[in-house]
Amino acid sequence: MHNFLFVASENDAIPHCKAGGMGDVIRDVPRQISQKGDTVHVVVPSYSRLHQNAKFISDLSFSLRGLEYVAEIYEVKPKKDFSGITHYVIHHPEIQAGDIAHIYHNDLNEPFYTDAIKYFIFCIAVAQAVKTNIFGDLDVIHLHDWHASMVLFLRRYHKEYACLKNIRVIYSIHNLAIQGIR
Repeated sequence: MHNFLFVASENDAIPHCKAGGMGDVIRDVPRQISQKGDTVHVVVPSYSRLHQNAKFISDLSFSLRGLEYVAEIYEVKPKKDFSGITHYVIHHPEIQAGDIAHIYHNDLNEPFYTDAIKYFIFCIAVAQAVKTNIFGDLDVIHLHDWHASMVLFLRRYHKEYACLKNIRVIYSIHNLAIQGIR
């Protein structure tokens, strides 16, 4: 049996966390994997709202730009329970809901600027959660679209997250037209 981690910006398996097709994929693919007997953990940002009424799991402390950050990880209840799948959200005050489906920001003068910052913080928090074994011993991390891509850079270049090098990584692009640029 394998232990998977899905890292994404959307997850339609939990309420109010879908803007487009990626949410459908993140809802459906873990279900298929779990039916084969594997374990799947799915983590998305909380967007300052999805963690409310969820089960607190742990603080995630990390450094960024010489400052100490503390994010929180919560286990959230899905719309429908499936054996072998656990859903999580990461909360940090800088990871705010946007104006597109209460997920993404549409910065008029600085496209993707706000989203780039919030997903950078999200990715470091995810890496810290992996490092502290929140998801157990992982076999595969599946990163979805540019929002999760910073995990690859942390894996390759940040000595604090060298543990990520021992885990296989899959990177899926869902919308080639929107990869952090407009």
